[in-house]
Amino acid sequence: MKNYYFVGILGSGMSALARIKHEMELAKGGRVTVGGSDRNFASPVYQDLKSAGIKIYPQDGSGILKFAAETGCAPSDIILVKSTAIEDTVPDIVEARRLGVAELHRSDLLAELFNARSGIAVGGTAGKTSVSTMLSYFLDATGRSPSFVIGGVTKNFNASSRFGKSEYFVIESDESDGTIVKYKPQVAIITNISREHKELDELFRLFTVFVSNVKPGGKALFNVSCENAARLYRELSVQKREFGFKTINFEYSKNVKDYDCDYLVGNVKLSPRGSSFELNGVRFDTTVIGLHNVENIACAAAAAAETGVSLEDIATVIPGYRGVSRRLEVVGQSGEVSVIDDYAHNPHEVECAISAVKIFNKPLIAVYQPHGFGPTSFTRHELCDAFRGVGKDDSVFISEVYYGGGTVNRNVTSTDIVDEIRKKLLLENVYYSPDLNSLADSVAEKIVSDPEKPYIVLVMGARNVNEICPKVLDKISGPRLAAGAGESRP
Repeated sequence: MKNYYFVGILGSGMSALARIKHEMELAKGGRVTVGGSDRNFASPVYQDLKSAGIKIYPQDGSGILKFAAETGCAPSDIILVKSTAIEDTVPDIVEARRLGVAELHRSDLLAELFNARSGIAVGGTAGKTSVSTMLSYFLDATGRSPSFVIGGVTKNFNASSRFGKSEYFVIESDESDGTIVKYKPQVAIITNISREHKELDELFRLFTVFVSNVKPGGKALFNVSCENAARLYRELSVQKREFGFKTINFEYSKNVKDYDCDYLVGNVKLSPRGSSFELNGVRFDTTVIGLHNVENIACAAAAAAETGVSLEDIATVIPGYRGVSRRLEVVGQSGEVSVIDDYAHNPHEVECAISAVKIFNKPLIAVYQPHGFGPTSFTRHELCDAFRGVGKDDSVFISEVYYGGGTVNRNVTSTDIVDEIRKKLLLENVYYSPDLNSLADSVAEKIVSDPEKPYIVLVMGARNVNEICPKVLDKISGPRLAAGAGESRP
């Protein structure tokens, strides 16, 4: 029997894959054969996996032999699963190679599980987690019990993965490391395409292969309100006819007149309490905010419709959708100040998050943690442009670039980003904080210094910047309430 050992098991993608592999083995009546290691046991995922019976060890090279001893197998019976982020110098990799343990990239394991089923793969630069979460919920709520592997924790299932009862399998497909070409979906989705990690020409090549891998009789959904996705749609005329590609568009898109859309959004209404719109004439009402979430919901609903679910049934169950952790999630409030956590880390997502919270019509404090030296350097100018929705009376706080270890070229700093935002967007209230403690202090000081302003604090970043959310709330609660501010919602 194969035994799987995941290096970096507490990461969002690895933990989801480890959990679903564990559940699959249990469903087949097999013994528990999944374990792994990590550097940081403080992750909230740690207790979740341990409670499920998955063995977790320190990432110091000792875990592989301990795992073998505890599961009663030889090292030759173990398959080590790793991601692109795991370097050859990691002690577990060094020890695995000394022992002759077989290695498998996480994407190859996911492809093995996914390609054997009726898979729906969500691709694109932004929105993958939200669309795949919404789609998984729509399918489940309409009786289809899908499996899924998602990059975030869906609140409806309180998990990032699950082994379902049907043949449907929903995944996020990652273009950043090129592994998107390994998946063979029944339905492929292109949410949008923008420059991140790779130049546009390379992204077009990857997404072309991804769409071309759709199984015979399958479909591909393009959000042609995104000009780059529309360009790809136009360039794939042969495959489009062969695989019966579908398109999705929006009434507010410049491109709408150029397409005979299978799924058309209209009558979009945005408010601080949620959004409403029509999809092919069917009305959708939801509590999620932001125009980008209208796109996400419509895209997920169209994909669900391609499996045979009626749009009317999806509209009926949508009020039960509870969202994804760290996607415009209200962490807490103090008086009239609301602190919102969002996973936005690339320019497109930052721009969308800022646009979404502007619906509250309140002064904004935008907080951002750059996502690593490589991505920050690559998208530096687009990232600065993403803050163009910030007004003269708002403020921006930028923390130091997140460093997760390994070899990197530190050719850009957060002070560079701050300076460029100030000059390019003519904004004065843009500040740099060298660490998370000073960041929390600076944001709290700004709030306390203006006790009458009902700030929206939008904390953005894919790493650990959200740790400041409770700290800011704690720091402002006494001073703000003493100033007489009342409790309210955003």
